Amino acid sequence: MEHEFEKPEDREQRFHEVLVRYVEALEDGHPPNLKEFAARYPEFAADLEEYFAGLRQLDQLAGMLRGLVPPSVARQRGKPTE
Repeated sequence: MEHEFEKPEDREQRFHEVLVRYVEALEDGHPPNLKEFAARYPEFAADLEEYFAGLRQLDQLAGMLRGLVPPSVARQRGKPTE
C-alpha cells in the first residue's frame, strides 16, 4: 500500500483535497461522473461512495422540503430584507 504508514490526519487532508476537486468541478459547471471520479482515487473509493450516497440523501430530503414550502413563501425568503 502506497500510504501504509501515513498519519490519519494526512489521509484526511488528502481526502479533503479530493473533495475540493469535486466541488470545483461542480462550480465550474462540469459535474463529474461519480463512478469515474471515484475510480480516479481508488484509495478513497469507499469514502467517496459513502460521501456521494450522503449527498443523494440530502438532495432527496431537500427536494421533499422544497415541496412543502409554497412558491410564494420561497420567493419571499429569497428577497433581501431592508
